[in-house]
Amino acid sequence: YQAEFHVYLCGLDLEQKCEWTEKQIHHSIGEENMKKIHCLRFMLNGYTPENSRNQDIATADFRIFIQTKDPNLVSKGTLVHGNFLQQCPGASLGNDQRQSQGKEYFEYWVALLPQKEVQHRAYLPWDDKVGLFVRHDDEWNWLRSLLTIPKIKELLDQEYHGGGVERFEMPGIRAVHFLLVDHLDRGFNACSTYDTLGKNVCEYLRAKHVDLPTKFLRRGII
Repeated sequence: YQAEFHVYLCGLDLEQKCEWTEKQIHHSIGEENMKKIHCLRFMLNGYTPENSRNQDIATADFRIFIQTKDPNLVSKGTLVHGNFLQQCPGASLGNDQRQSQGKEYFEYWVALLPQKEVQHRAYLPWDDKVGLFVRHDDEWNWLRSLLTIPKIKELLDQEYHGGGVERFEMPGIRAVHFLLVDHLDRGFNACSTYDTLGKNVCEYLRAKHVDLPTKFLRRGII
């Protein structure tokens, strides 16, 4: 069973407010029930700019994601709701709490089956693929020298979880392509991240800072 909760935090000291909330939830669950939970993640998404112009900009989403085989742990959304009135300042809940009610989900399980039972092997990887391309030949030479396997791991930063990385070039379209082995979190139904299909990895990488020749910048963007 799977459920998630969203607490909207506003203002200063977001990390400390998240830590406060996380400690409360761990205490509410208790040590014995923690043994029944196989996935519990706390994710702060967004930040508060200094001197924000309005309250929406000053608000970030604190996501709590839980998976367990015990439906009672996610039956009434009490993990967050039970703590809300003693919550940190500047916290609020959305008015649609359907996601906090535990739901069944299916997870791909990678395994080898006994040869006597079947006549083939099944392997269902959680790989992701990402490719980047440029428009001109001199840009292509720069791109292929920049995007090495160590560099892509560096750019992935905390999103790199130690899996294999395979690299190959596509000169005809001036592209460098990567296969990120076992990069996804299991599968669409069981995924604990926002990027359930692995479609956002490329945009995440495109937003990274790298040294770029000035003459490329003068050509403008697509």
